[in-house]
Amino acid sequence: MEDNEKVQTSETADTRSISKAVCLYQDFTSYLYKQSRSEHKRIHSGTNELQSSAEEIKEDRA
Repeated sequence: MEDNEKVQTSETADTRSISKAVCLYQDFTSYLYKQSRSEHKRIHSGTNELQSSAEEIKEDRA
C-alpha cells in the first residue's frame, strides 16, 4: 500500500511541475506575441508617417 501511495505522490508532483512549465510557456509565448504585434504597429505607423510626409513634400513642390 505504501509503495502505491509514493507512486501517486510522485506522479502528482510531476503533473504539477508539467502544469507549471506549460503555464510558463503559454505566458512567454503570449508575451512574445504581444511584443511582436506592438512592434508591427510601431513600424506600420512609422511607415504611414513617412508616406504622409512624402505627400506633403510633393504638394509643397507642386
